Amino acid sequence: MKVGALCLGVLLVALSAGCDWSPPRDNPSDPGSFRYDGPATIVSAWIEVHCQLRAGLDVCYMTLFAYFDDPEGVSSHDSAWAYFEDELLGAMGYVPFHDRFTLSIYFESDTLDSSLSYYLFEDFSVEFLDDAGHRTQQSVQILNPISHLNGYPDPGYPLEGYIIDNPQPNFVWDYTTEYEFTFRVTCTGLNFFWEKSGIPKDCTSVWMGPNDSLAASVQPEPYIWTVTAVDNGGNTATSAPIKFWLLP
Repeated sequence: MKVGALCLGVLLVALSAGCDWSPPRDNPSDPGSFRYDGPATIVSAWIEVHCQLRAGLDVCYMTLFAYFDDPEGVSSHDSAWAYFEDELLGAMGYVPFHDRFTLSIYFESDTLDSSLSYYLFEDFSVEFLDDAGHRTQQSVQILNPISHLNGYPDPGYPLEGYIIDNPQPNFVWDYTTEYEFTFRVTCTGLNFFWEKSGIPKDCTSVWMGPNDSLAASVQPEPYIWTVTAVDNGGNTATSAPIKFWLLP
């Protein structure tokens, strides 16, 4: 009798020690689960506006940017969209190198059929849907497009149609504004590209040389140069493209 009671006690202890009556918490919707896939959040969202003067008109496009924090990381099942009011502007594409979503849209296009000034300080929004079905949304505005508020840099030399004799020209322009910005100058030609960026705003000229040099123009192919103002928000205003030639 004592042996039977002892065996029963050992059996009960073994059963209580060897059994776990709590099911594993592996539900991705359960915050206590080891597989918890929590809702994504929008870390930041902003708009850059890029404009160029062509034939006296603003030719502008905007790019919407958004950083998302997804506990499971961004997967092929995650999606992001951009809206203006209730109108869908398009799906945002994921850029793995920068770990962000972007969408670029031209103004006066099928999507944005008005000029840039119409959209100033109006609410755009970005929406993110993760692979667990969580949605998050954030509004964003166009705040300071420098082209609209301050105009464009004005090229001074070389001017349109000039034929120059210096293969290392000094590019000169005019521009005045109170906003913080830098300049970027580019010169392109047949199989040629040159760029100088980060030029301080109190400097309105830049010399191409001594490490770069133009070759004589192959008629009728010209060289084309532009000067761009770039503000601290990433907005840009680019002058009209100026064509010039170098003497053989």
